[in-house]
Amino acid sequence: MTELNPELTLKASYDSRYNYKVHFILSDITRKFLDKHDLHVQVVDFKERVRKSKPAFYTKAGNPMYNYRKVAVYDINNYK
Repeated sequence: MTELNPELTLKASYDSRYNYKVHFILSDITRKFLDKHDLHVQVVDFKERVRKSKPAFYTKAGNPMYNYRKVAVYDINNYK
């Protein structure tokens, strides 16, 4: 079994366009996230709304051992 090299792993937040104050990815959405942004909706409903919307941009994420994948990055200001 080949070991993963953490230095080759990419996160969406590594993209130079990513701003922690406004950008998020789908897996970031939790009750805590919604409360932080003062959004009073259910997590499932908000995720569904985000899935149907256009992302701010796409970036690469993952590890090359499993192939990098394209990840949608969204702007929280579009949902307030």
